[in-house]
Amino acid sequence: MSTLIMSQCWPLVMPPTAKAVLISLADNANDHGYCWPSLATISERTCFSERAVQNAIRWLESSGVLVADRSNGRHTTYVIYPGRFQPVIDSKPPQQVHPRSRCTPAGDSETPAAGAGDPRRRCVQPPQEVPSNRQEPSLNRQEPNDVSDLANSAAKISSSSSVDVQPIGDAIQTRAVQIAVLLRQRGASVQAGQPQLLDWASQGVTDAQLLTALEAAQAQRHERADPSPINAGFLNAIVQSQRRKQQAQPAGGRFKSRTQQREETAQLMFAKTRQHGGFDGKTIDHE
Repeated sequence: MSTLIMSQCWPLVMPPTAKAVLISLADNANDHGYCWPSLATISERTCFSERAVQNAIRWLESSGVLVADRSNGRHTTYVIYPGRFQPVIDSKPPQQVHPRSRCTPAGDSETPAAGAGDPRRRCVQPPQEVPSNRQEPSLNRQEPNDVSDLANSAAKISSSSSVDVQPIGDAIQTRAVQIAVLLRQRGASVQAGQPQLLDWASQGVTDAQLLTALEAAQAQRHERADPSPINAGFLNAIVQSQRRKQQAQPAGGRFKSRTQQREETAQLMFAKTRQHGGFDGKTIDHE
């Protein structure tokens, strides 16, 4: 549970169903706003039906406070942005209604108003939600397993620059989504909410470094005839190894071999000897 995200969601004013679903998601989210609970879990925690939860999630998405990544065929990843909340006008999620089973008898009580009529002759039955044993189809199966939704999420995040209040870590989340799009388009099995992608975003790993590491990972898989997908953990080991080599490399260029170092030292000694009157016939041996 993220206390930071939860504290930013409580002051938001919205319909009760959407608010309950949002608080449930915030209770599962990390400090970056990422969570991936199932619809059944949200329904159980909020005491709403799965259909009501689905409608509330769509409402939260239209208000800008929630981004749902359904590119994974098994579960949906949600990202909460409390600072981007904009109430949706004339679009409320259906409330969970508890219909009356029968009319309340009026008895012999007096009518409160003269023009109210006889309440015993009217009984308006509210709309009912008929319980069903059939499970609702998962929203994850309605979307193709590609990177189109993830790219749309990245575009939606980038187009929200006009909002004054930005949540903490927003730039890192945006970069993580961009990295996920870049790698998934090239066959890698990664998700925007994985810790490795958030670390790459915070460390400033460039696209060129990621693509170089991905090519090295694909070459290793090909040499070993390993059909396993390239996941974030396997790719992170290569990225960190390359970064350590680059950090250890001198600023002037490539590493010099021992032979090159000896030749440069001999040339330096020869130049110094000439400055002091030439060779004296002694052999210079540098180790």
